[in-house]
Amino acid sequence: GAVDGENISFTITVIDADENSAQNITGNTIFVDNKLPEVESAETTSITTIEIEFSEDIDSAAVSIDDFYVADDSNEFEVTDVSVDGNTITLTINPELTPDADIDNTELYVEVFSSTTVQDLADNEFSGIIDIQDGIIPNIIDSTPTENALLNATPEIIILTFSEDINSFEMKLDDEIVEAVFGETSAQIIFDNLDVLSSLEVGDHEIEIT
Repeated sequence: GAVDGENISFTITVIDADENSAQNITGNTIFVDNKLPEVESAETTSITTIEIEFSEDIDSAAVSIDDFYVADDSNEFEVTDVSVDGNTITLTINPELTPDADIDNTELYVEVFSSTTVQDLADNEFSGIIDIQDGIIPNIIDSTPTENALLNATPEIIILTFSEDINSFEMKLDDEIVEAVFGETSAQIIFDNLDVLSSLEVGDHEIEIT
């Protein structure tokens, strides 16, 4: 689409009720962008980064770490770095997030101060509170038997421990779905006469065992 200050041409055709059309009217005008940027998505991308996507490109020269306040129900997080890539702002924070404690079970948010604001390329301003969603992919941090043993054996029970609580679990063995019993951060898989574990899925994320 057009950007602020761009010279654009236009054509107007007038048609009456009998579908008679008048001569086309053409001209030029300057496009003025007065629409405020809106948040399209906001989520954690790691235990130290938050990514906020806006509806249009953001002016990187008008963004600094002092524009943002990050907190949850009981903790505050220092913004140590900020980067802008088109319509996306990435915040680096300290200390590290604990996925379950700081994201899943509390309200993690970013406040953009009204005194400083975030601006698009036409100087339209955004300020306010942004709720942050959990975008961190759960990782396997331990397994019984170990991962190396899984590649060379067919145990009757596998226990996997994840980096955060899980509420959905699906394991695949050569594209065959296997049922699992799971707790908050662990899953116990019981099976018979199946081949070597190749991959599993947690929610929408597939994790390969290598």
